[in-house]
Amino acid sequence: MSNNSEQSDNLNQKSSETSQELEPPKKPEPSQELEPPKKPEPSQELEPPKKLKPIEFEKTRDIIKSNSKDNSNIVEF
Repeated sequence: MSNNSEQSDNLNQKSSETSQELEPPKKPEPSQELEPPKKPEPSQELEPPKKLKPIEFEKTRDIIKSNSKDNSNIVEF
């Protein structure tokens, strides 16, 4: 029985060693890659919608109305 417990202890030590070897390199890499691009992107994404004018939407409404009148299959409410 003592042999079994010793073997399991050895296995536990080996597994803990391998996990310790694998964890440190994994942690710094993703944080370095992901953090810098995330910061500038949201500000760039938020700016363009502010520049949109309501006139552009009105033009599209007019186009939709004119197209629907030309198409006889559309039922107007």
